[in-house]
Amino acid sequence: MNYLISGIATFALALFTLPLHADADRIEAQVRGNLLGSCGFDQGRDVIYSMGDVRALDMPSVGSPTEWVERSIVTSGCFGVERIIMTFNAASANADGHPELFYASGGSGGVAIEAQTAGGTAIFPNDQNGLVWKPSEDGDSYGVRIRYVRIGDIKAGEANACIVVIMRFE
Repeated sequence: MNYLISGIATFALALFTLPLHADADRIEAQVRGNLLGSCGFDQGRDVIYSMGDVRALDMPSVGSPTEWVERSIVTSGCFGVERIIMTFNAASANADGHPELFYASGGSGGVAIEAQTAGGTAIFPNDQNGLVWKPSEDGDSYGVRIRYVRIGDIKAGEANACIVVIMRFE
C-alpha cells in the first residue's frame, strides 16, 4: 500500500511541476545601455571674468597686457573618467594677426583676450586638441586666467567675449 501511495504522490508531484503552457510563445525583454563616465559641476554654468575698467594708459604699447583675472571651473566629482578634455570655442583675433588670442567684441579696438591655465599653459581659441585635465572623484578646481593684451591702436569701448567651454570625458 505504501508503494501505491508513494507512486501516486510522485505522479501528482510530476504533474504539477510541468509548465501549464508548454506551447506558449516566448518574448524576451532585453535591456541594453551604456554607462558613461561623467563629472558634476559645483557652480552655475557660467564663469564670469569681470575685467573692470581698464585705462588705455595701462597698456602703453603693443604687447602690453593687463593683470590676470583668475577664476576656476569646479567639479563636484568625476566617476568612470580617466581624463577631462576642455576646448575653448570663440572667435579668435586672427583677422588682427593674432590667432592665438580671443577676439574682443563690443566696440573696443586694439585689444584681444589671452587665456591660460592657472599654471601658465596657453589656451588657444578653437584648439580641437584641447586641454587635458586629470579628474578626481572628490572634485577638483581647474583654474583659468584671462587678461587683455594690446595688439594695435586703442579704441575705447566694451571688450567682451563669450567663450564656450566644451568638456569631453574619456
